[in-house]
Amino acid sequence: MKQRRLLVAVGLGAVLTTARASSAQTTSAGPYYATPSWDQKLACDTPASCPRFVVLGNWNNDAVLDRETGLVWDRTPLTSCGGLFCTMPDSGTRTYISAVEFCASRVIGGRGGWRLPRFEELLSLLDLDAANLANPRLPPGHPFLGIRPSDYWTTTPDVEATTFQRVVDFSYKPFFGKNIGLTSTNPLAEAFIWCVRGGAGGNAQ
Repeated sequence: MKQRRLLVAVGLGAVLTTARASSAQTTSAGPYYATPSWDQKLACDTPASCPRFVVLGNWNNDAVLDRETGLVWDRTPLTSCGGLFCTMPDSGTRTYISAVEFCASRVIGGRGGWRLPRFEELLSLLDLDAANLANPRLPPGHPFLGIRPSDYWTTTPDVEATTFQRVVDFSYKPFFGKNIGLTSTNPLAEAFIWCVRGGAGGNAQ
């Protein structure tokens, strides 16, 4: 009986610890435990009330946890650089193969293990609310920096034109008549890069 009571007490303590760890916050020093679940829908209305995204303080604030999916994203993806303050002007875009290699060699918060996202993963960051007129089209209150209203690579091939890769377009457009599921481009063309960590990875559909 005593042993059973002890196990119940330990279990209850774990539940309480998990509940405290998963409280809504916009910045966390970690460790921060997320429950990955694609059936979650967490609000993100303003920077002060956005339980969906958590800027990870123990990653030098350079990574963002998406509590909806459990994925960790680069907070400041590669962007274009030009003008007086750039020693080597860079368009911020790469071909598909160069984008894959860029994420594979990325180091954020002293950690590797980054990759180019699959189409559905990157698409989960696109806000499809018709009332959102933001450009780039991201959830209100998001903590990301330097995101361009343009195409971003994914590792998912187009199901019809299999030599093309799907991209996610973050520019504002009315979504009437636009099938975002078929957006793709030639892998020899250039698009922007947004690296992710965690999840299944690979070319899984």
